[in-house]
Amino acid sequence: MARTSFVTEAKKPGKKKKKAAPAAPVADTEAVEAVYGDDVAVARRPTAEVGKISGDVDASDIKFPRLEMVYGVGAVSELFDAGDIVYNGNLRLAAKGEPVHMTVASLSKYYAEVIPFDPTGETRARIFATKDEVKEAGLWVEWRNNEKPPVSECATLLVIVECPAGVDDSSFPLSFTEADGTVRSLGIAEWTVRNTSYTRVAKQVISAQAFFLRDSLLRGRWELRTLRQKAGDFVTTLPAFRCIGTNSDLFQEFLTKNLAR
Repeated sequence: MARTSFVTEAKKPGKKKKKAAPAAPVADTEAVEAVYGDDVAVARRPTAEVGKISGDVDASDIKFPRLEMVYGVGAVSELFDAGDIVYNGNLRLAAKGEPVHMTVASLSKYYAEVIPFDPTGETRARIFATKDEVKEAGLWVEWRNNEKPPVSECATLLVIVECPAGVDDSSFPLSFTEADGTVRSLGIAEWTVRNTSYTRVAKQVISAQAFFLRDSLLRGRWELRTLRQKAGDFVTTLPAFRCIGTNSDLFQEFLTKNLAR
């Protein structure tokens, strides 16, 4: 098939015509149209198929809502009270002591460098996948001679959150009906825990899979509440996280189908 070209010369009033730069070679099936603006030709590819996404898309383009506990500092604390559990930065699911139920779909452990708080957000902590990487950087994870380690244990959980009764469920895109007629409105969120919260949350999940959730994390149903507790000279928000039972086989199949990529 002959190659098709839609390249033309740019025209500007009162100026001499300029020859357009040669179009970059493209496959016969991928004709490119040159769009001109300020004398610069920009390649415009055909649009994606209706109902589809095209282009160089990967996991980095996926952004999940976040599940957060309000500590009393930071941007979210300007909108909510300390101890609140917040979904997607704008919806309060529960106040201090009230429960939020969820299923843990996955957990990823890593290590993060402890750095001073930077309100501008320009300073980023180094992230390490393993303890060996931490050691190679000249850092450590364990306490040494009463010295706090410069690196903390962290985990990011992907959780399926159940919308609590009385909360607007328009941000929860999934709906599941149990055999007994119980309807659950569900949302997917990422939840990051570190330091004491890592111990109270991530270690609970890791221990559960080592014993009674060996087949799949999707089998466990969890409850999160928050409490306010003194830590050193400060009062902070801490999670009270526990497994309260198991999900039905039907519910697990529903999650597996909807989480498959």
